[in-house]
Amino acid sequence: MNRIAVFSQSPKELEGWRPWLEQNYEVTYISSDQALKAILDTWHPNLLIYHEKNIRSEFIKTLEHRTRMHSFGLMVVSPVYNLREELLAFEVGADHFLLASSPIEGVRARINSLFQKITQKHSAVDRTDLVSLPQKNAPIRFKSLTIYPDQNCVQSGEHTVRITPTQIRLLCALVQNTGALLSREWMQKNVFDDAPISPRSIDAHIAKLKKLVPALKTEIVCIYGKGYVFKSDGQKVA
Repeated sequence: MNRIAVFSQSPKELEGWRPWLEQNYEVTYISSDQALKAILDTWHPNLLIYHEKNIRSEFIKTLEHRTRMHSFGLMVVSPVYNLREELLAFEVGADHFLLASSPIEGVRARINSLFQKITQKHSAVDRTDLVSLPQKNAPIRFKSLTIYPDQNCVQSGEHTVRITPTQIRLLCALVQNTGALLSREWMQKNVFDDAPISPRSIDAHIAKLKKLVPALKTEIVCIYGKGYVFKSDGQKVA
């Protein structure tokens, strides 16, 4: 059974989530940074639900466990909407950002979608409708970049950057379709497995990729109202 850790200093705001979560998953609730680190070290949740009005610096430091130990899904939940917090959530590698007041059906769909992607990642069954990742130890090289899908990292020159599994899949989709226009609808279906993710969230993922890997800033081009193009050698994009 999948494990979910819920971090919240205002747990009453998530009371409506508790019955469904506890019925379908192993769930533990924590409210301090020390307890969160201990849970990540010993319990190894498959999903962390982080519920706070603001993403605190202590939490960002704690996320280093994702690269040092094991990867897990991250859902950031806020009591009120704040664009800055949404963008920051994706910058720190969140898979979803939503409000505590979101309908439980939407929460359920996001969690199920996330666990399905985790299952697919470890499944030996090929999914032809999804962007396929190369086999283990098969890096992708493009210009000055070397992408290691199985290690969730990109080497740019002498620098190695850790990125999330979602960002790896997105980058692989762009590289595997160099020169082609990829719409946000195509990305939602083939990269995010039809998860209920907004176009703005896709934009935030790409913006984070460009920030983490500066060499991508000139390679990934946004075509207003249509989507994105990963430029091939010498290609001019209007």
